[in-house]
Amino acid sequence: MAEIILFHSVLGLCTAERGIAETLERDGHRVFLPDLYAGRYAGDYDEGFRIQGEIGVRMA
Repeated sequence: MAEIILFHSVLGLCTAERGIAETLERDGHRVFLPDLYAGRYAGDYDEGFRIQGEIGVRMA
């Protein structure tokens, strides 16, 4: 099966992404679900973009 990296939206990691990951794992895939906001979650898109701005873009 496939190895999948599933990124969350600008709102942060929520139950929707976790549910998708669980479904894919039940189907035999290996899923990586990074939390780019370190546990923070936005209630709306404006807040999400503020969080994203605080964190910034990380390039390795």
